[in-house]
Amino acid sequence: MARVQAIFSVTMCFLLCFSGIARDARKQRITPKGAFHTDSVEVGKPVYFSLSVRHRPDMEIFFPDSTFDFSPFELVSKRSFVSSTDARGTLDSAVYHLISFDVSKVQKLGLPVFVFQKKGLHGRFYGTRFCSFD
Repeated sequence: MARVQAIFSVTMCFLLCFSGIARDARKQRITPKGAFHTDSVEVGKPVYFSLSVRHRPDMEIFFPDSTFDFSPFELVSKRSFVSSTDARGTLDSAVYHLISFDVSKVQKLGLPVFVFQKKGLHGRFYGTRFCSFD
């Protein structure tokens, strides 16, 4: 009886573990990474902010452009880099050249990452990921 329970427990544990792994593989979480290139911001002086995200190769990623509200910063320019793909997935990245005239001691920037996936003949934006940086 104890042997049957042990086999049952091991089997259930195995199934639960691998069903979780399969589910996670299907639903990859997209985690944007961003950082200012300097640790302080001076009023009216340029500051650079890098944004990158690693994702599955079959996904299309869009970063904010000049139509996005970068408050309290103003966008001067954006430089996007060619996607690179390896065994870990596809890496997309951009560097934003920003300027601020805000005199607040702490300034935060939250940028969305849009993910476009094809559904039949149509595509749609299905979500946004925000990250804030001091």
